[in-house]
Amino acid sequence: MVKIFELKIENPMIYSLNRYRNDHFTVRSRFRDDCYLLFQSEIRKLKNIPIIKKYPVDVVFELEKPRPFDCDNIITKQYLDSLVHLGVLENDSPKFVRSVKVISKSSKKTKLHLLIYN
Repeated sequence: MVKIFELKIENPMIYSLNRYRNDHFTVRSRFRDDCYLLFQSEIRKLKNIPIIKKYPVDVVFELEKPRPFDCDNIITKQYLDSLVHLGVLENDSPKFVRSVKVISKSSKKTKLHLLIYN
């Protein structure tokens, strides 16, 4: 596999599945919009934004925080949707995204490290 995109975000918004299923749809919509704005501002800071032409890709979300979530309790849909909306990914269907992997680690600071591989 070859790394084709990398993004590091300090203090990202993280949404757990436990919280997501209990929140009102307006709160979830706000989280989606905030996610998009965060990704937009972070991607604008990059000097080189590669245009991904070879699909499918594998996406890895590496999340670090003082009290890590269980890997199966982290919502990544809004992150993927933001990447599609911003043009980093053409689509997030299985034809374009082969796999999504979530890694949860303990760390003093909250960080999200996003990697896309071919």
